[in-house]
Amino acid sequence: MAITKKPSQSILGNQNREYLSILITDSGLGGLSICADMVNRLAKRQRLRELSVIYFNAWPFQNRGYNLLTNDEERLYVFSNALKAMDRYRPDMIYIACNTLSVLFQQGSLATMVKASVTEIINFGVSMIAEALRQQQSAIVLILGTKMTISSGIYKKRLVSRSFPEERIIQQDCHGLASEIEQNPKSTKVYELVEQYMIEASVKIPPGTKKIIAALCCTHYDYIKELIQCRLSFFTGVDVHIINPNNEMSKTALMEEQNAPFPTMKTCIKVLSRVELSSTKITAISSRLENISKQTAIALQNYQCIPDLFEI
Repeated sequence: MAITKKPSQSILGNQNREYLSILITDSGLGGLSICADMVNRLAKRQRLRELSVIYFNAWPFQNRGYNLLTNDEERLYVFSNALKAMDRYRPDMIYIACNTLSVLFQQGSLATMVKASVTEIINFGVSMIAEALRQQQSAIVLILGTKMTISSGIYKKRLVSRSFPEERIIQQDCHGLASEIEQNPKSTKVYELVEQYMIEASVKIPPGTKKIIAALCCTHYDYIKELIQCRLSFFTGVDVHIINPNNEMSKTALMEEQNAPFPTMKTCIKVLSRVELSSTKITAISSRLENISKQTAIALQNYQCIPDLFEI
């Protein structure tokens, strides 16, 4: 379906928009939960005549993602090529629904490589954590993320810059968890990794802590948020409040009210991937999406494997 490219790069506040083309990207399938929620919200409002959604899986190699690439130079090279490929689809907005890729986006001059407006997820996470820490003065925050997100220290740096003391900010690298979630969120391996990382995190929690704000700083963790909350509470004996930036990001696709909705909204959703997705992975993730957006789940089931989607 061809979508007319409009000159405005802002989705919010454009009351006369009839056509909208958005592209959501992640290193893997975690961001599909955001994609499904966006589609669901927009479908309920029906403030558009046509909606085009592309989910762009930026995972580079069949068995190796960004966290396992050699260095930041290689990561930047691969992701810059992915961004160039995304821009060829001429979206109105690109959503970087991935903390790892958001860290990369803020390095170098990647923002100048695309014509579309870009929204990345880290800003949502930092704002949500800051608000929670302000409202709960005795709470500490536990940042849960991938190896690259945690090693960058980006959340801690931004929170400290907002005058939150370092002792209220704990970080936990959950290396490998996202990949296992993508294989099957209900697997024994996922449970074992959550146990391992929540035990490691519990040792870091200061004595006397009454409240933990667990920030899910990886989009994949949305699929197992109840498990994380349960095991972290069990090992710490502390009340755990979950912060999930996925939900906040999906809300930004909503527009201000128009005079009346269109009688129907034509929607086209495509899932594109450079690497092949196993049937096990597709089944595991699509089953989690069906109750949010059946159309998104179907798009995943009918994804397009494009080996030259972007250069690596």
